[in-house]
Amino acid sequence: MRIHQPVLTFFIFLFFVIGCSSNGLPPSTSQEPTTTAIGNVRNTDTPVQPTIDSEFIPLIISEVDKSQKGVEIFVIKNISNSDQNIEGMALLNLETSEYIVLPSVTLRPGETFKVYNGSVNEEITGGMKWLDEPALRLTGDTVVLLNQAGRALWYYVNP
Repeated sequence: MRIHQPVLTFFIFLFFVIGCSSNGLPPSTSQEPTTTAIGNVRNTDTPVQPTIDSEFIPLIISEVDKSQKGVEIFVIKNISNSDQNIEGMALLNLETSEYIVLPSVTLRPGETFKVYNGSVNEEITGGMKWLDEPALRLTGDTVVLLNQAGRALWYYVNP
């Protein structure tokens, strides 16, 4: 049996189109991680905790405490295995462009430095005052920890 060239070309084209199409295939239910531009992502309801490489990011905003009424406390923590001087680093409020340059303080591994906003009625020890009101007012408001060169080390986004 001899197949004509146009018929053969049509079937090759049809095979190619059907082979490249995902129509008609069942959706993937795999729980295997899929690689994306931001890393490995699992299709589960369990939140993913980021792993921080302390060699590249030695200092982070480890928490923001809003438990006292009208007071907001940014906690900057040394997560590296070596001493880190925060002199010349800054906190920047992306919404208002307000910033504060941090003083010459050396944090040993695990130590923290606190930046207070709002109506602080106590004497500040182990930290400093920044703003008279909280920086994080709305969901999505962002404060960035900048290194001495002005590059972002850590973002804190108000939940």
